[in-house]
Amino acid sequence: MFNTLILALLLQTVVAAPAIAVDDRIAFYRVEGSNTRELWAQIQQFGPRDANTGKRYAACTQWHVVWTYRFRSDSTGCRLEDIAVSDSTVRTLPQWVNEGRMDASLRSRCDQSVAELREHGAGHRQNGLLAAQLVRDILANAPPQPNCHVLDAQASAAAHDAIRRSNQADRDYDVRTEHGVKQGTVL
Repeated sequence: MFNTLILALLLQTVVAAPAIAVDDRIAFYRVEGSNTRELWAQIQQFGPRDANTGKRYAACTQWHVVWTYRFRSDSTGCRLEDIAVSDSTVRTLPQWVNEGRMDASLRSRCDQSVAELREHGAGHRQNGLLAAQLVRDILANAPPQPNCHVLDAQASAAAHDAIRRSNQADRDYDVRTEHGVKQGTVL
């Protein structure tokens, strides 16, 4: 009886978390060349730039988490409702446009490099999805506050902190993998 009562109370306090809208896209930039030197020159000229350092890389994954909510206020305080969280991710990869001019060995290395770049990008994408989940859970479980201004300030600060932590996880991932080099992304 006691365990049933505890379980019933726990189930009453669990807030159903809203689904996260996910937009996951892959973009390509053109790379031409018939040898490694030419391909790397193209990557250095046309590869995506890191927004923080300005350095060009062979590939880049950028995620962006957005959230909205409304307030419901009554005699017991202010609560969040109609919470919506979305994660938009764009992975930019090289596209070899003249594979017919490459020898079979270079073509194979290029294909393997793109596969490893996709794998490395998937790690960044996962960090973006985790950020969205953190934000969603923070907002869905935000306790009521005496007024909506206090609730908005607390919810917004906690969500932005989750994004900062997730951005740091992305930076740590690049340090651990040397921007994917340890995962085989080198041509």
